[in-house]
Amino acid sequence: DGYSLPPGPVLFSPTTFISGVIAEVVTKTPDVQKTNTINEIWNIFKSENQTMIDDTLVAAYGNKPTDTKAFTNSGIPLSAVYIVNPQGVLKNEGTGEVTSYEEQVQNIDTLYPSL
Repeated sequence: DGYSLPPGPVLFSPTTFISGVIAEVVTKTPDVQKTNTINEIWNIFKSENQTMIDDTLVAAYGNKPTDTKAFTNSGIPLSAVYIVNPQGVLKNEGTGEVTSYEEQVQNIDTLYPSL
């Protein structure tokens, strides 16, 4: 279709600071906003040939349980979700495997083979 994601991670926060605070603190539903954003991005890349979200979004990183909820609500497999703790330790939410950014960099071709 002529469109693709860049060859590296995409970081985004399409909400305003106030909107984020309201979702996080007041309504306590940041996962709803995050799920909607992920689905909007996925809809840009979805096509007849790309029908599964994990064919395009191959991993998701967050730091809160609501991030895991948003990712899985969007269809990203739990085995592709990593939660980062304050010390920078990564935990795969599907397998329970604990790793680090350094280890992931060393194993990048295994973790994220060319699609």
